[in-house]
Amino acid sequence: MSFKSADAAALNTAAGHGFTVTTVETNDALHRCMCIGCKPDPPCKDPARELSKVMEACDRMKENMTVWLDVQDADFTPTYVFEAIESLKHYGIAAIVTCHGLVSHGPGKLLPVGDCIRVAKANREGTLWHPYAKESVYTQ
Repeated sequence: MSFKSADAAALNTAAGHGFTVTTVETNDALHRCMCIGCKPDPPCKDPARELSKVMEACDRMKENMTVWLDVQDADFTPTYVFEAIESLKHYGIAAIVTCHGLVSHGPGKLLPVGDCIRVAKANREGTLWHPYAKESVYTQ
């Protein structure tokens, strides 16, 4: 999986579609992490599609990348976030979702069980970087 010109375009237009993308320092030689800030109602026609493009672009930047979807200004995770994750099920993403202090993978207070299962089912097998615990955790 190498970074492509379409990935650069997705990252360059992310802000216009309502997403912020930042690099997260992991202090771990094996794991990288990119955070995508997600608003409850992004200003684009198909937020799931646009978010999935940004997620793929982040994932292709480096090996062992975790894509952290940080839902902001919301008490619940918008449906489009799960739709984006599920659309990448066969791609092999390593995603973690946080919203209002809750997280899709332990340790920590978890999102509703159904939401956690949706994320886990879409993730590739292995480990990902947990932004709250500041360590790697299993994806499944």
